[in-house]
Amino acid sequence: MTIRPRRSGHFIQISTIGGRRAQPGLAAYQTTAWAVGGFFEILARELAPIGIHATVLEPGGIRTARAQRPLPAKGWQVEYEPTVGRFARTYQRNPDVQRGDPAKIAEAVLRLTAEPNPPARLLLGSDAVWLAPRIAAARATEDAAWRDLSLSTDHDGLPDFTSTEVARMVRP
Repeated sequence: MTIRPRRSGHFIQISTIGGRRAQPGLAAYQTTAWAVGGFFEILARELAPIGIHATVLEPGGIRTARAQRPLPAKGWQVEYEPTVGRFARTYQRNPDVQRGDPAKIAEAVLRLTAEPNPPARLLLGSDAVWLAPRIAAARATEDAAWRDLSLSTDHDGLPDFTSTEVARMVRP
């Protein structure tokens, strides 16, 4: 029997805290993570009413064979040295950016599957836990700084959006 007729089960996708970040030098990698995170957050909301869970795991750096391979440390244009170059050199074999223990992550996943109300997103590692609220705060600060310009783009004469049926439906 498949998962939907049973009305139970749990989809788990491993992504990265990079799905919330915008780190120069990791554009392709983090763009994919943004998509996966968004998809799983939507999937979690769509499946919850029928008893199926979906969680995207967002670990920070994990000490794996992939993480031990060096990032390209040169080959970009000089203009990218302060961003891409600096990141690549700092990341190289640095234990501060490879904090996650794969065995402990596996234990956390097993625990997660036993939870009756698991999250749509789960941060893993002290680096991810430290980064996530800072990323959210920076985005909120930028949104607030540009609020007036953002609001100026609505058609004239409309009621405040927060009082609409659509707003009541789409609130997180």
